[in-house]
Amino acid sequence: MKSPLLFLFLLCYFITPLQSQTAKMSQEDYDRAVKFLGENTEDLVFQKSVNPTWVDKDHFWYRISTQEGSRYVLVNTRKEEKKTSTDLESLLKEAKLDIGNTSSGLGTEMVSPNGKKLAFIKDWNLWLRDLESGKERQLTTDGIENYGYATDNAGWERSNNPVLLWSPDSKKIATYQQDQRHVSDMYLVTTNIGAPNLQKWKYPLPEDEKPIMIERVIIDTEKPEVIRLQMEPDPRRGTLCDNINCSGTFDDNDWSEDSSRLYFVSTSRNHKSAKLRVANAATGKVKEIFEEKVKTQYESGRDKINWSYLDSSNEIIWYSERDDFGQLYLYDAETGKLKNRITSGDYVVTEVSYIDEENREIYFMANGKTKDENPYFSHLYKVKFNGKGIKELTPEKGTHSISWSPDHQFFVDNYSTPIQP
Repeated sequence: MKSPLLFLFLLCYFITPLQSQTAKMSQEDYDRAVKFLGENTEDLVFQKSVNPTWVDKDHFWYRISTQEGSRYVLVNTRKEEKKTSTDLESLLKEAKLDIGNTSSGLGTEMVSPNGKKLAFIKDWNLWLRDLESGKERQLTTDGIENYGYATDNAGWERSNNPVLLWSPDSKKIATYQQDQRHVSDMYLVTTNIGAPNLQKWKYPLPEDEKPIMIERVIIDTEKPEVIRLQMEPDPRRGTLCDNINCSGTFDDNDWSEDSSRLYFVSTSRNHKSAKLRVANAATGKVKEIFEEKVKTQYESGRDKINWSYLDSSNEIIWYSERDDFGQLYLYDAETGKLKNRITSGDYVVTEVSYIDEENREIYFMANGKTKDENPYFSHLYKVKFNGKGIKELTPEKGTHSISWSPDHQFFVDNYSTPIQP
C-alpha cells in the first residue's frame, strides 16, 4: 500500500503547476481562445457545402461563402446550368422565379393543408381562425388547466405550440387532450438583480405513478365535433424518442388520403411495446393491426420515423430491430400479416428518405452496408418493395446527406470524411 504522504506529495506536485498556469491567464488569453470557437471560424472555410433551397421541381439555389463575400448560385437541373450572383433577388427575377413560401406553420398556429385555416391554443382549448374572414371559432370547450387540448409539455421539453396533424382535406384535426394533473410540479427560480422570478410547470418524476397521458381525439372542424378514439389513454411517448412530438409535429400519425382513417402507433411507457392501430375518423372506433414487443426498447429509426401507411396498396412499411439490425418490413394493413422482408443484412437502415408507391421502390439511408469503409458512413440506396434490386446511389466513400427536389426526380448530395471536405 502506498504511503498517504507520498500520495499527498504527488497531488501537490501536479496541482501546483496547474494553479500557477491558471493564475497567469489574462483576459486577452480568453479573448484569443474565443476566436477559435466554431461560430467564429465558420466563415474561414469557403465553399464547404451546398444547402439547397428548392424553388420548384427544376430549380434550386444555394449560398456559398468566398474570400470576396457571399455568392448565390441558381441551378437549373433540367438544363444542367448554373448562374451566380451577389444578389439573390435579381438572380431569381432574371430566371422569372420567386422564393415562394415554404412555411407549414406560424409558430403557435398550425396552418391547414389548403392554407385557409389556422389552429391554435387559447385557455387550454383548441381554436380555429379563418384566414379569409379573420373570424375565430372555439373547437373544444372542456379544456382546463393541465388538462388541455394539443398542449406541448413533456416536462423536459415544452412550448406554446399546438401538437396536431391536419387531415389532407383540411377538415379534420388529429390531436389529444393531455392529462398532466397527476404529475409532479417543477420549479425554477431565476438568479438576477432584484426580485427573482418563479417558474412552475408539470414535470414527470420517478415517484409519479403515471407519466403524462394523452387521450386521443379527432376534431371535425366543419361541425365542429370532438370524436374521442375508443381506447385507453396512451403515455406521452413516441417511437423516435421519449416524446410524442420529437420531430416537431404529432409523431406516429398518418392519415389516409381520403381523410376517413387515421393510422397511429401507441407506445408503452417503457417503450417495450409498439401497437400499430387505425381509427375511423367519423366514429372513433379503433382497430389494432399488429403489435411489436421487444425486451429492450422499440425505436422506429435513427434520424426519423420510418414506418408509413401506403394508401394506394393498403400496406404498411415497418421498421424493426428484431434481428439486431434496423431493417424494413412490408405488412398488410388490413390483416396485419407480414408479407415479406424488404431489407436484410448486417447493416442499419437509419432513414427512409422517400417512398415511390407507383414504382414500389424505397429510397433509404443506411450505415455499415459497405464493408470496406467506416461503418458510420451513411449512404443512399433504393430497393423494391419485395426486397429485390437493391442499388447504391451514392458510391463515394464518406457520410452523405440528401436533399430531394419537390417531385423527387433529383437530389442534391453532400458528402465528406474526417479527412476529405
